Amino acid sequence: MRQVAVTSAAAVTLAMAPPFQLGSWTGAIGSADGRARVLRQLPPVATLASQLTQEFVDAYVNYIFQISVHEWYTAFSSGFLKVCGGKVLELFQPSELRAMMVGSSNYNWEELEETAIYKGDYSATHPTVKLFWETFHEFPLEKKKKFLLFLTGSDRIPIYGMASLQIVIQSTASGEEYLPVAHTCYNLLDLPKYSSKEILSARLTQALDNYEGFSLA
Repeated sequence: MRQVAVTSAAAVTLAMAPPFQLGSWTGAIGSADGRARVLRQLPPVATLASQLTQEFVDAYVNYIFQISVHEWYTAFSSGFLKVCGGKVLELFQPSELRAMMVGSSNYNWEELEETAIYKGDYSATHPTVKLFWETFHEFPLEKKKKFLLFLTGSDRIPIYGMASLQIVIQSTASGEEYLPVAHTCYNLLDLPKYSSKEILSARLTQALDNYEGFSLA
């Protein structure tokens, strides 16, 4: 894309075919030979010649994605590189760096169950634990992600996968009228001994729907 500099931009409406209807716009477009050509101020609704359309689009895109956010991006980049800078960044692809910083979205829910740890009266064969996993696996994807956020503070998983997450489910002395409680620092779920799948599903859903906390994503 050619380097362009836009001094101001207004809302743009492009028709499906030439001529194009454009809003009021003023800009300076740098051409390939290094000469800058300034487009005049257009009236609120004007027809731009088709040969200028690509130049206008280039200028507008550059303004939105570069010029208009330059100040904020520069500040973010400076802060990020102070914490995470160095030659090691050159080893990562963008997708790998994102996974390292905010986690992965490669969910394996069966692995989450297989690597879970149980405390108190609970074990993998306890009736309440079985009801919990039956209920959980029936949840749609967004609700499962909401559970991860509720339990761990993030709806993403570590870069090494679900196995490295290793949630803990422990029994409590609370009655069925109480909701599950999450301890995000330890990936720990306090789960009362619900006697039916319906009660467990209702209490867990209520906890997820009324949860307020923090997210790392």
